[in-house]
Amino acid sequence: MNSTSEFSSLHGYRRSNIDILFDIVSIAINGKSKFEILEKAHLNSQQLDRYLEELNDLGLIEVKKVSGRNFYIASRKGKQLLRQYENLKKFLM
Repeated sequence: MNSTSEFSSLHGYRRSNIDILFDIVSIAINGKSKFEILEKAHLNSQQLDRYLEELNDLGLIEVKKVSGRNFYIASRKGKQLLRQYENLKKFLM
């Protein structure tokens, strides 16, 4: 295992990039600061920046400024994709 940040004690296995992306969207479902996402996603700042940029480029999260701070919230597209992903995981298990 290269990085403990990619190991999820919640899931009990090393997460794929897709799992990490969906974990972040799930964490940001009601809006979270970068620090809150860092804590819950178990990533370092560089990793999170890369994933947040990718999610934003894909339209799966939106960035909202509140009192000068960035908050990340799952977009409608992100919420729909998250539901479909959860259904697929249930189907495959």
